[in-house]
Amino acid sequence: VISKQEPTPEIVRSLMRKWYLEKARMHFNESFDRCWPCLRLSETARPKVFVRRMKSRWGSLSAEGNLTLNTELVKAPKECIDYVVMHELCHLKYHSHNYQFYQLLNSLLPEWEKIKHKLEVKMALTAIKDIIFDMSHNKKKALLGESPEGEPEELRKLREENARLKTLLDDHGISWNDGSP
Repeated sequence: VISKQEPTPEIVRSLMRKWYLEKARMHFNESFDRCWPCLRLSETARPKVFVRRMKSRWGSLSAEGNLTLNTELVKAPKECIDYVVMHELCHLKYHSHNYQFYQLLNSLLPEWEKIKHKLEVKMALTAIKDIIFDMSHNKKKALLGESPEGEPEELRKLREENARLKTLLDDHGISWNDGSP
């Protein structure tokens, strides 16, 4: 994006949401196409896939059989997206999280528990990165080590937290380009 003026955080956020929505539709449909044949539900109508922001869920399956996936899920690895899609598709056969539901999920995706854990860790760390993105300009400068001499105690603490966060992200295989050389 080229702009004569520096874009405001609101404009950047809006552009990012639109970009993620576009990518989410593409990746979620690809995931659905990988997962749907595995269920072998020839008597069941193929669900429609919808994408929207959701506060507390990665996905849901409506009583009408519509699959809705959280836009934020696009930030997860492909196997995590497939896990959520497969989990929701299992609800076509078993509506509740009963023994049969988990038996079916386990037969289709034996490593689902490890993948679910990976999803939870990756997305928690991604949320931390998003919080840092939303910080004010001065705080971002402090995080990048660009604060002036005699910096306030608050900015020094932010830089220390930044170093700990970068270590945490590195430990979990998440890269973060903060603009440092």
